[in-house]
Amino acid sequence: MKKILSRTLMIGFVMMLGSQANAQQTATIESVLEEQAYSRAKESVLWSQGMMGVALSLDAIQKLGGDYNDIAYLSRPANWKWQILTPNSVSLYVESVIKTSPGEPVVIEIPPVTDRTDIFGTIMDSFQTPLADVGSFGLDGGKGGKYLILPVSYAGEIPAGFIPVRTERNISFFNFRVIPSSFNQADLADANAFIQRIQIYPFSAPDKKGKHIDVFDKLYQNVDPRDATYFDVLTRMLNQETVVERDRMMMGMMKSFGYEHGKEFKPSAATRTMLGRAVVSALDDLILMTRDIAGPWWEGKPGWMLPAKSVGALTQFKFVTESEYATDARAETYSMYCCAPAKLGAATAYIFASRDMDGEPLDARSNYVLHVPANVPVNQFWSLTAYDAQTAVFFENVANTDISSLSKTIEYNDNGSIDLYAGPKAPEGKESNWIETNSNHNSLFLFRFYGPKAGVRDGSWVMDGFEKQ
Repeated sequence: MKKILSRTLMIGFVMMLGSQANAQQTATIESVLEEQAYSRAKESVLWSQGMMGVALSLDAIQKLGGDYNDIAYLSRPANWKWQILTPNSVSLYVESVIKTSPGEPVVIEIPPVTDRTDIFGTIMDSFQTPLADVGSFGLDGGKGGKYLILPVSYAGEIPAGFIPVRTERNISFFNFRVIPSSFNQADLADANAFIQRIQIYPFSAPDKKGKHIDVFDKLYQNVDPRDATYFDVLTRMLNQETVVERDRMMMGMMKSFGYEHGKEFKPSAATRTMLGRAVVSALDDLILMTRDIAGPWWEGKPGWMLPAKSVGALTQFKFVTESEYATDARAETYSMYCCAPAKLGAATAYIFASRDMDGEPLDARSNYVLHVPANVPVNQFWSLTAYDAQTAVFFENVANTDISSLSKTIEYNDNGSIDLYAGPKAPEGKESNWIETNSNHNSLFLFRFYGPKAGVRDGSWVMDGFEKQ
């Protein structure tokens, strides 16, 4: 009897230990899966940065009454409500998100430039991989043309008189800049008439043209949501898009938090909470990464940086090298910029600042001065534009988004140099030389050279960075 009892107790003890071990193993597996899902959600935010810009543009167009193949445009230069990544306020933007169907090409018709109006920009796929530049520096050479977007499934002949643009995706996108000779009434009227001649229509139905929507002074928000809504926007577009070979690994990883291509994304409340944390963490990481995105513009001189890592330009912004797919560099680029060209031209040069002369992040709550030496090396003009570092878009509710040499009110020093000011409040008497920064975040600045001369790159003209006041 004692032996039987002893054996029973032993069996019970072993079963208890086994039960505890199984519980520990289950808890460990659950925690590993949760950690894995969180990590992969962060990675998918980095991977999808280019597509999110396109998805958010479609969302903005739809909120203003449009849809695929409609054209959103600015009839006047942008004010702060044009919330796309690092825009300027000296051109008229034209955007569209284009959807092809199997075997059905879509035509993008670009008019020839005029003596008053030019255009530049790029047709790209939904991940912002450049497909073809347009305009004076594009395939049509300024003569205009009918760009024929050919989906991967199209097997027909290419008709004469069209410029073929092949894509492996279902969705394409463009962001053109229409450049008037000036901002007087006649030149703006010519530029707006030019925009109306940009057309999008199915190849088989040229009468079904997309409509034009003037979005000037309307909120056009292309800012990454900092919660699980990010994945709602992303997965809607992913479900309408072609999956290509290089997407497959990430598509498999996204199953860890419940997304499968072609299926409605319905995460649980707990998963949405986790996804929100992952989005915020990934976007905050990108802010830190882009603060030092590349090396200095002028060696040994703090303040101004190269605007992007060289792998973008070296691969024509495809980010594919012989040994890797440069997803981190692509994420950094498209977290701060949109619409990279297929081929970099000589029309503009940009330099980028996120830190002051002491190496400290530029604080939007602080005041700074930037001394611009005389004889800025440009054939056309220069401009300085301020952005919120958290979003890389214009600061909200500001009257002036930038300062440029086109302005007739800015004041120069006697020697031809100019002092520019940035901060929440203008120095007394310096309002014409001031850009407002009005958030609790940091600031980013782009200094643009339009028609740059050699001095921009050869070091014969240099400029110090921002000094804190």
